Amino acid sequence: MARRRFPGPPALLPCLSLLGLVLLLTTLAFARPPPGDAPAAPAPKHAGGPLARPHAAPRAACPAECTACNESGCTRCRPGLYLHLGDPATCTDTCPSEPYTVDGVAYCQPNLVENCLYYASTGGRCAECMTGFFLEGPWSCRPCSTLNCYHCDPGGRCFGCHPGFYLAGYDCLPCSSGCTQCSSAGYCTACAAGHFLHEDACVSACPPGHAPGPDRQCVPCPSSCTSCAAGGVCTACAPGYHLTGQACTPCPAGCSTCTGPTACTACHTGHVLHRGTCGTSCPGGFFPDAKRGMCAGCPAGCGACAGPTGPCSACQPGFFLHQRACVTICPAGFVETNAPSGPHCAPCSAGCLACEAALHDGAPGRCFTCQEDRYLHEGQCVGSCPAGTFTSAEGNRCDTCPAACARCTAPPAAPPTDATAPAPGTDIPRCSACRPGFFLNDWQCVPSCPTGTFPSGERCLPCGQGCSRCQSAKICEMCEPTFHRHNDVCMEACPPGHYNTHDLSSGNVCQPCFNLCAECKGPNVNDCTKCQAPLTIRQPIPPVSPPKDHGDCVPDCMNDPSQCVECGRDCELCRRAPHDPAVIECLVCRYGLVTLDGNCVEECPRRHTLLLGGHCARCSPTCGDTCSGPASTQCMSCPKNKVLQAGECRDACSAFGWFADSSISCARCDPSCAQCQAPGPNGCSACPRGSLRLAAEVPPAGAAARPAGTMCVTSCPQGMFSDLARGECRPCHGSCRECIGPGADNCLSCTNAEDLLFRGACMAACPAGHFAPARARAAAPKDAGPRQCEPCPTGCTTCDPAPSDAGTKTRSDLSCTSCSEGFLLLPGPPGDCVFSCPTGFWPNVPERRCIRCSAACSRCIEPHGACTVCADPNHRLRPSTGRCIDTCDPATEAEGISPTGQLSCQPCHPTCQGCLRPGDEAACVACPVGRHLHAGACLEVCPAGYFTAPEAGGVCLACVQPCATCDGPTPAHCLSCRGDLLLRQGSCHTDCPVEEHWLDAAARVCHPCTAGCDRCDRAGCTACKAGLLMLRLDPHTRRLNTSATVASAVTEPMTTCVQSCPGGFYPEHFGGQRMAECVPCAPGCHTCTGPDEHLCELTWCQADMSCMSTSRTTILGVSVGLCLLILLLVAGTLVYFLVVKRARLAKPPVLAPAPPPAADDENSTIMNTVLDLALPGFLLLSYHRDLRIDRKAPSGCGSQGGVFPVAALSSRLLESANDTPLVIKMPNDAPQMNMSVTLVQVQAMFKNELSILWALQSSPNVVKLFGYTEDPSTLVLERYQADMMNLLDSTPGPLGGDDLSSILQGLAALNHMAADIFSLGAVIWHLLSHARPWNGLLSSDIATRVQSGELPDSYGPGLRLDAPGRPAPPPIALKALSLLHSLWAFDPASRPLASHVSAQILAPPE
Repeated sequence: MARRRFPGPPALLPCLSLLGLVLLLTTLAFARPPPGDAPAAPAPKHAGGPLARPHAAPRAACPAECTACNESGCTRCRPGLYLHLGDPATCTDTCPSEPYTVDGVAYCQPNLVENCLYYASTGGRCAECMTGFFLEGPWSCRPCSTLNCYHCDPGGRCFGCHPGFYLAGYDCLPCSSGCTQCSSAGYCTACAAGHFLHEDACVSACPPGHAPGPDRQCVPCPSSCTSCAAGGVCTACAPGYHLTGQACTPCPAGCSTCTGPTACTACHTGHVLHRGTCGTSCPGGFFPDAKRGMCAGCPAGCGACAGPTGPCSACQPGFFLHQRACVTICPAGFVETNAPSGPHCAPCSAGCLACEAALHDGAPGRCFTCQEDRYLHEGQCVGSCPAGTFTSAEGNRCDTCPAACARCTAPPAAPPTDATAPAPGTDIPRCSACRPGFFLNDWQCVPSCPTGTFPSGERCLPCGQGCSRCQSAKICEMCEPTFHRHNDVCMEACPPGHYNTHDLSSGNVCQPCFNLCAECKGPNVNDCTKCQAPLTIRQPIPPVSPPKDHGDCVPDCMNDPSQCVECGRDCELCRRAPHDPAVIECLVCRYGLVTLDGNCVEECPRRHTLLLGGHCARCSPTCGDTCSGPASTQCMSCPKNKVLQAGECRDACSAFGWFADSSISCARCDPSCAQCQAPGPNGCSACPRGSLRLAAEVPPAGAAARPAGTMCVTSCPQGMFSDLARGECRPCHGSCRECIGPGADNCLSCTNAEDLLFRGACMAACPAGHFAPARARAAAPKDAGPRQCEPCPTGCTTCDPAPSDAGTKTRSDLSCTSCSEGFLLLPGPPGDCVFSCPTGFWPNVPERRCIRCSAACSRCIEPHGACTVCADPNHRLRPSTGRCIDTCDPATEAEGISPTGQLSCQPCHPTCQGCLRPGDEAACVACPVGRHLHAGACLEVCPAGYFTAPEAGGVCLACVQPCATCDGPTPAHCLSCRGDLLLRQGSCHTDCPVEEHWLDAAARVCHPCTAGCDRCDRAGCTACKAGLLMLRLDPHTRRLNTSATVASAVTEPMTTCVQSCPGGFYPEHFGGQRMAECVPCAPGCHTCTGPDEHLCELTWCQADMSCMSTSRTTILGVSVGLCLLILLLVAGTLVYFLVVKRARLAKPPVLAPAPPPAADDENSTIMNTVLDLALPGFLLLSYHRDLRIDRKAPSGCGSQGGVFPVAALSSRLLESANDTPLVIKMPNDAPQMNMSVTLVQVQAMFKNELSILWALQSSPNVVKLFGYTEDPSTLVLERYQADMMNLLDSTPGPLGGDDLSSILQGLAALNHMAADIFSLGAVIWHLLSHARPWNGLLSSDIATRVQSGELPDSYGPGLRLDAPGRPAPPPIALKALSLLHSLWAFDPASRPLASHVSAQILAPPE
């Protein structure tokens, strides 16, 4: 019966459990030989070679020409020698016949059968014929029946043809012309000389885009070439490349075609050509011409545009953007403006034709000229001039009316009085209405009406003719000098009977003559110059010549006697009354009397006044009781409710030049006043035209009292200003020394000489955007005018006010120190505020300043001054960091051209590890781990028709014909085939042999049957070769199907052919046409002769030594504990621990009954209670992403799991494995029917094993752990080619003295761990005897024997290290043997410590 490679469930021997298997596989079996020891030579393919001989006696040493030997002689020779299989086998340098090689050993051909290639191991029978022959019996090689056949089966049917032919059925047909190998008429795989393989055909010359390559195949030119020569030497380049020597170099970034590294001729979509460079945008002054694919020039002056004729969106320096065009001078209605958005023509305000530049805040500038229908007013154009302004006669401009005018018009156009000067007064606007307190007079507004006018409402109306002052048009108060006032009327001459009087206050006034005078020169009697008729001027007696022209008027009695009358007693001179001659009127009374109406009275009565000459004249009716003459201007008192003003009685004092000094009289104002309230210059209340009211100063304390009032002055004193609208001097603001108004911003000079004047205000320092000009050093503050705050240059908030020797700085000399919003400070000297930073600077917008680029940059940008153009043209710009460097990083960058035209280092596409063009996923030259290079791209998986291999350097290589997909470079590495070809064992064929193969038509794969099958299908073997048995497997788990019976089989069972039935089955020969099969034994039976229970010869627990108590607690605890013996040596044999120790405590020792199992003991194990180990989480891998299972069936299996070869996929696992072959150890999905542990317990044991392996990684001879997975649970381990069962239990077995020494040294090296010494002795006995302790006994039998004092070596074969034919044991084995009985001492306290055992075994020999 065949022995299973991995025994079943865990039992007394830990090496038979899955856990023991893994650690013994490394700790014991693979202890490396000491340096210098030669490895044992492998045996020939057929044991003993083609001519096997009986085993000879052992030799002391191999002959010198042998490198390995055994009892039959040499088994391997030194290089250059051949193994001649004689008796004994020897090594020779010549062979009598054709030599051949088997498993690397060169043999001499016996040449017993003609055309034989290989011989059988015994008897000289031929095992394989030469090509073109088939084996007919063991002694004859017959030629194949098919012409040009290379291989044929024993019936002569061909299944392989000579080169130049292909197999069609069982015939060999010639390949097409030029083919030396082919798989069908249309699928060449190799070509004759002068031909090249291209797309399954042999051609005399490779087509364009291909060149002759190795093995006479047409290989594609590099992707950058359109044609090439052998060796991949490019002769013409694909678009996007240019020829550099023998290679095609990528054009600069953005180029679709080019003639050199800096000479683009066409660009990719999204790029435009400009002067040999492809960029994403055109430079200033150019626009992208989509039709031509290049940058074309904008119209003159355009800095950016959309086409050859515009429109422009930005202008070049010296030009201004206007209506999407660039002009040097803005048209009417616009003004040149340098705004942050760029220089442009800003519109003036509505109706404006010319204006000043707009402010940076967007407000329109002041207008200079308006359209014809508009009028300029305060920098704006209006439809009509507002109140207080008038339309200028020179143009459409609103000029300001005089201050007192409410409305006015332009001055009349008057011809000049000469060729150069205008007529006086023609430039004065004409007022049409006045402000309150003013009167309109002759188109001007005056605070008081001038001479010759009088106020009437808001106007000054003219007085009567010749009147210079009047109260109304009919009442004149004073006449012009050439006129005389008479009865409130001005006359050129006084009327008859009146004479003229003159004074400064009344001017010329006509007073009445004496009543007898017709004309006179004065008021007296004797002032007559002409007398009333018939009176005459009295002449002296004797007469004089010439006669008198004035004097008294008397009757002319001498010449006219009729006039002579007799006067009365009191009268000295009389006459006849003109109205009644009978009435005698007295003209002159005697002394002491006065005349009154022709009578003589002692005095004049009331309302009369005495004139010179003694005549009583009646007062004017307008006068009161007294007067000085008969005229209305000679009153000395007035009637009630009248006031006396200059001899006249008036209703009220005159409004101009007079004031009421009492209730009955008026006093004249001071000559400086137009109106007053008190006498003197300080009593003015209104001033004449050209004068201003000035409040009289209040005298300082202690000074003589002065009357308070108002003065009229022609100019205001210092500290006051002329308020023309109010006609007075008003005080300035306290900060002003001189001013034009009352506000703090109306100053003309400052009270404090150190103050600065800014927009009419006095301040200690200039505001933002202005500076204080320094005075010339020679000028004293008191001699210099006021210092005005001057504006800083445009955009400055502060500027340098430092003085110069020449005096005040000009704006062009100033240096800005900070800038307003929208501007940036450009450091000087001098500092300047600019809209944008010039070349060599970058804008720090938050701080409003331009910062100079580093020395490596000629241009840079924010943030932090990252370079955009390097100062050194040989440097490369790295845009990601803004740094200028010497060379690009070849692993991550490639050279390109930045948008500024700078040679730059730009990142490769993220999938590349080195590239030709930045950012292009199809321009890679190398790939990171886990990706493969194909056509310039780094792919996760090579495309169909390509493969990769470690020796290929991560490059996807094309599969050779006829492979459609492959995993290697030859036709034997196909994974799928082209056309109608079928895949068979890695190569492509036209058919699938019926023998030993089955066809998967859907996948077009010809699968080989499993070993031993003669016929098979998808489900498994359908016929076995002679001498083999059919074994059915479970179709779901691919494990032995122990439930199958002869009469009832599992649906679609998996079948295989075996030489002998495995455990649990027996061979059944049915006879006839039915094949012999392996039929299951009864349940629980390992070895049987039939299906019934009474035919069972060996149970499963007897076979794997697990026949213990059925308590799962005991089985699981013992099995896991004994596994820990090999792994940790931490626990003893559970049976001995329970029996011996308990018996000793009983005194005398009696086997006590076992305690009843606890209810929850099922979930407790020795592993859970002895150790608490953590899982190495950082070694956790992904089963699906990090691993690839190379074979679906396990390469080894046991009762708890199987071992599968795997390949690493992830870069992390590839790096850690470093080409080390790997396997995964995977627990079974469920326990088998003959096991007594659950799946949960199996998983727990897996985690325990993982923890222990990780804890022991630093220990010697422990298998390397590379990781683990959780879904499913697997351990990723280093792969070793060995069989544990054969290693320990073969007789005599492969373990030599050196191997045994290494194993025992490894066990002794575990002295640092807790161990059960009794179990250690059992393991050492197993190694030395090659027999299992207590083999075949049940657990109860083992307990009884241990309790009775029996030892492991007392059951089964004895231990003899000196047995005949056995190699001499090494010294360390003898030491271990001498310690065995002390390790098995009945009293545990008398057993040696692990450290003592280690010291004894490892002690050097004496």
